[in-house]
Amino acid sequence: MLTVSITFAHRIVILDGKQKLHATDTLTYKININQFGMPEALKDSNNQIIKLVKDNHKEE
Repeated sequence: MLTVSITFAHRIVILDGKQKLHATDTLTYKININQFGMPEALKDSNNQIIKLVKDNHKEE
């Protein structure tokens, strides 16, 4: 298994068309690297190759 975290930092979120917030989102995925290159696994709708295990949203 391989763990990958992707961070989208300093995004601007506008609430109700007026209030601006700075937000950071982090998504953490587990990737089953042993099945990643198998075309038949990618076609399976129940595949467990990539799975979101954690998400974090923070506003400033």
